[in-house]
Amino acid sequence: IVALGAVTHDHGSLGSGNCTTAIDGGTATGTATTDRITWNFNGDPTSITGFAPSASGGLFIYAYPASDHVYFKLCNNTAGAIDPGEITLNWMVLR
Repeated sequence: IVALGAVTHDHGSLGSGNCTTAIDGGTATGTATTDRITWNFNGDPTSITGFAPSASGGLFIYAYPASDHVYFKLCNNTAGAIDPGEITLNWMVLR
């Protein structure tokens, strides 16, 4: 384990076919671009708008490492805008 932490995200409305700008998960000292990020929700996401089960789809979360940081993007692959609820992600950088 190189680093670990948590990040809370509350973006506001996210249009169809769009992603948020990079969300900095915080300082992850020692992280390199070749490391792996594992993450999970800090609770049950199925009651949070944008992450709850829906016949029309929901949001996707992408994570990636950078030098001494981890970043996340929320992306909307649905046909309409989504105004997601606040969500906290726990993350860990592994080498």
